[in-house]
Amino acid sequence: MRPSRAPDPPARLNRALLGAFGLVLLVAGAGGLAAGLGLLRGLLPGLDPAAPLLREPVRAAAWTPWAAAAGGVVVGFLALLWLLAQARRRPTGGTWRLGGPGPVSGSTLLPTAAAASAVAHDIEGYRGTGSVTATVAGTRSAPALLLDVTVETGTSIADLRHHIAAHALPRLRTALQLDTLPTRLVLRLDTRDRGPRVR
Repeated sequence: MRPSRAPDPPARLNRALLGAFGLVLLVAGAGGLAAGLGLLRGLLPGLDPAAPLLREPVRAAAWTPWAAAAGGVVVGFLALLWLLAQARRRPTGGTWRLGGPGPVSGSTLLPTAAAASAVAHDIEGYRGTGSVTATVAGTRSAPALLLDVTVETGTSIADLRHHIAAHALPRLRTALQLDTLPTRLVLRLDTRDRGPRVR
């Protein structure tokens, strides 16, 4: 089992947008501070911090409030889309077309959700595991498997990882007709008090 960075569109989008927004605010704040302290007079000799920005009042066109309202609606809609994207913590799957081996031509359509459910059921049968969430994401040319496994207290993490890598993942790769399947495994310790569990 190789550690891999699983696709996470919301996280990449957040980092890019927050980084760009932060950079713009940093530059604007630094410029405003420098102008207020008079540090820009060397570059702009005519700049006077006490002088008004506009010599004469500006009369806006009649359509200006409507344009501002439309811009606000667009920005609000984009912000809503951004918030909705945060709920997609896990990438969604799809349907893969698998070629049929042998002399008979044909293919099989396999929903990745079915493959994910099968591997989750496999791992849930291991001793010391609780709930398992699995997602098969990406395409057949660039697949990814995300596993979120709850582990009971006292379970050997090394043994569980080895069992997943030696048993569950080869079975899934065979079913999906893949040579390699990059996997991200998250193990969460179940700290809830419970009685002994017999399987």
